[in-house]
Amino acid sequence: MKGASGMGDSSPLQGEQPTALEQAIDWMVQMQSGEVGADERHAWQRWLEASTSHLQAWEQVSQALGRTVVPLRQHHIPAQLPQQAMADTDVRGLSRRRLLGGSLMLAGLAAGSSWLLHQQQWLADLRTGVAERRRFSLPDGSKVLLDACSAVDVQFDQQRRGLFLRRGALQIQSVDDAARPLQVSTAEGQVQVLGRQLMVRQGEGQTLVLAQDQGAMVANQAGQVQWLKQGQGLWFAADRLGAPQRDLLDLAAWQHGMLVVRDRPLAEVVAALRPYRHGLLRVAPEVAGLRVLGAFPLDDSNRLLTSLAQTLPIRVRYYSDLLVMIEAA
Repeated sequence: MKGASGMGDSSPLQGEQPTALEQAIDWMVQMQSGEVGADERHAWQRWLEASTSHLQAWEQVSQALGRTVVPLRQHHIPAQLPQQAMADTDVRGLSRRRLLGGSLMLAGLAAGSSWLLHQQQWLADLRTGVAERRRFSLPDGSKVLLDACSAVDVQFDQQRRGLFLRRGALQIQSVDDAARPLQVSTAEGQVQVLGRQLMVRQGEGQTLVLAQDQGAMVANQAGQVQWLKQGQGLWFAADRLGAPQRDLLDLAAWQHGMLVVRDRPLAEVVAALRPYRHGLLRVAPEVAGLRVLGAFPLDDSNRLLTSLAQTLPIRVRYYSDLLVMIEAA
């Protein structure tokens, strides 16, 4: 079956899109740098005007840092509001001490936002926390390994064996049961385990499948079906399927506590690291596209960041234990 355009090049490391609050933090740090030209100011204005949520996020960040902001309770956003907000906030004069002092509050705000977004994770049958990988036994004797910040519902009865991956990634070691094939479901579709080992990752609007033993059958919500042979993997969305590939097995390295990347953008590396760190880890847009090659230990994220800073033209700034920014050197 022909894969959808672009799906084959997608990466499981892209993670979720930044929230409005995280974007506001990025803008605040950029404005604080003192190197803001007309283009950057216009881009900031466009972002601020694009959504009421952006305005509210800017207000939260500004208040966390002790700045005055324009009240945002009006339903209509006047055209002059971004200029006024910039003048009142005056982030160009924001000191490093003020930024450090507010970083804990910023991280707390973002963490609260993330918790609200993923609160159902804690209602799942199987789950892991930050920087935690854990192996569970299923009712039939199968084993499932969860990556950090993952959540799975177990749906076993006399007629079926099912797992629903809410978030994160799992690796299944299945026992044979011809009458009840093991099936892993995600928001985008279902994967039937045909062998003994399979990895599935829930991404942002798409799912990654890696057939580590024998094979698998993938069916998305649109009813499209793709068979995978041993060693093949693909990404699929609810309405399209990617082509099977044999160069995706590095994406299962988390099972051994490693992050293996071959010529991938820095932004993807950062996204893969986030489940292994508390707080906020942000990468500046100007360095997000830098290419990375290497193998890194996931369980020592500070060491990983140090390695990146030694090999790339970047600077890792620790505003606190809960707020880390990766910027151009």
